[in-house]
Amino acid sequence: MTIEAHLSTIESDAASAIRAYVATPRGSQANPSPAIWRFLAWQASRTPGWMEVVQRAVDDWRPDEVADICEPPPKGFDQMKDRPRSHWIEHPESHERRQVKGLEELAGLRKLGWRWVFSQDDQLELMHLQAWYFQVRHFPRLSWIRLDAPDDGCFITSDRAVSWLADGFVDAPPSSLKHPSAQLVAPLNSRTTLVGRNDTKALQVTPREVNRFIACTASRWVVGSTRSVVEDAIKDRAAAQRH
Repeated sequence: MTIEAHLSTIESDAASAIRAYVATPRGSQANPSPAIWRFLAWQASRTPGWMEVVQRAVDDWRPDEVADICEPPPKGFDQMKDRPRSHWIEHPESHERRQVKGLEELAGLRKLGWRWVFSQDDQLELMHLQAWYFQVRHFPRLSWIRLDAPDDGCFITSDRAVSWLADGFVDAPPSSLKHPSAQLVAPLNSRTTLVGRNDTKALQVTPREVNRFIACTASRWVVGSTRSVVEDAIKDRAAAQRH
């Protein structure tokens, strides 16, 4: 509840900041305000696709192994107080579910093959941490451009409001944004979108190409201003998947 209340404030601040930003003339060099970056960081962390990546990582977790850290943690991370709570686990064969208290008991059962099933509390904690990584580590490294749709075009959005590809993979973890081919798309509204890349060269793409990107990374649904633009995006996704 605390995180959702925090997010409500972030969304409110971003709404006015986005209106002001998209109202600037096309070709403007104005940079998005911190309120927009904070909002996009949370958008990137709340997608179904990202939570599926997290669940897969937890399924592969081995308590006795020391994991390599791709990014240094936030300052003070190692000094956070532990807040014990129950976690859900599932037996791999019987699919019986039970609650355990604390990570120590969870780790012991994980060694026996039990699966850690994320609760909403688990997800919210990780979303909060991942949003920090997007805002402080991932976004600043990318080269950003603003794309404005022509009068006869528009951008769609999806259940992955901020989506990315790395080396052709749509389910790549955020750490893959370091890859030279990584591209991230963040629509602000139907007329304006932000694109982050590791390449600083000029980007010449049509709204339809951007919409294909968004459709290909979507998990369950896309939405757009017109029926035709959504149909085109779905057809382009199907064609890309065939290849």
